[in-house]
Amino acid sequence: MLPGPCMRTSVAITNSRMLAAVMAESTPLFEVPEWVNWIAQDSSGFWWGYSVEPLRNDSGWYENEVGECTRLARTASQGWKESLQLVARR
Repeated sequence: MLPGPCMRTSVAITNSRMLAAVMAESTPLFEVPEWVNWIAQDSSGFWWGYSVEPLRNDSGWYENEVGECTRLARTASQGWKESLQLVARR
């Protein structure tokens, strides 16, 4: 069961390198559920939302068995290892 309501909200990407890559795809914002507190991109270009801070593995991120995650979008994979960031709600 997902924590809290699954309402969606716009989230700004604050990492400048990731923002430039996403804006090149004409998608400067993600729509994510309210329970998502962290976002990160994996090596294949998928962006994921996490309820708790995820841990990095060889090709992406994982929720370490204590939280929930959801796939958000896909963009070009550039600098995915530095993509983890806390959600900044508008």
